[in-house]
Formats: sequence, structure tokens, C-alpha cells
Amino acid sequence: MGRLALLLVCLGTAQAVVYVEAEALPYRGDWTLSSGEQNAHDDVLICTVEKNPRPAVGAVTIPRAGTYRLMVRARDFAHDRPGTRRFAVEVGGRRDAKEFGAHANPDPGAHGWAWEQGGVFELPAGPVVVALVAL
Repeated sequence: MGRLALLLVCLGTAQAVVYVEAEALPYRGDWTLSSGEQNAHDDVLICTVEKNPRPAVGAVTIPRAGTYRLMVRARDFAHDRPGTRRFAVEVGGRRDAKEFGAHANPDPGAHGWAWEQGGVFELPAGPVVVALVAL
């Protein structure tokens, strides 16, 4: 099953994990659900607008204040459409420096779904806005 997902993992002694399926974000902007993914049983959120696309946005609840590592599960089409699904993630109004969707780690150019490591965010407890920004 293929899903675009965000994972915020607390790095402190009191472990906490926040898991978000991008398809569940309430404000999709110019992102749409696509059912054309091969070997996927569910719809997948994609953005096909090329000029100034609106981000997909939603709020997540951070269970405790702390330092969180962003992990993103994304798909790269390395064999026939490399780099066509690149995007950035914003957490709490701050854009992560990493460009997701090209699988730069651990295997550059890997085809299919993979977890990609993003940056570290200091987050307060409570609601925090996350956004997917197509590049």
C-alpha cells in the first residue's frame, strides 16, 4: 500500500510520535487524490499544478513540547519520471531545508516508496500547522 505520510518523532527522553497521512490533511490546496498509483490500494495525494500551487495544510497535535525529527514517506518515479513529485514540508511555519520525493537518502534515485529523513524542529505542546508545498 502506498501513502504519502509525515512522521514527527520526539528525540527527548519522553518519546512521542506524531503520524500524519497526507491524504487526511483537511485543506488540500492544489493537491488532489489520485487512484492511478500502481500497486496502491488507496488514493494518494499528489500536486499537478506547476505555477504557484497552493499547499496542502492541516494541524497536528504535539503531545509534549520537545525536539522532533521529521520523517517523510514519499514516492520517486526514478525509472520513468525522476523528480516529478518533489515537495517541501513546513512544520509550525518553518520550511524544512530538505527537498522530498527524490530519495536522496539512503539510495539516490531509488524507485518507489521510501522514508526520507528531514530536519529537527523545536515544537510546543498543542496544535502545530503542517504543510506540503509542491516544488
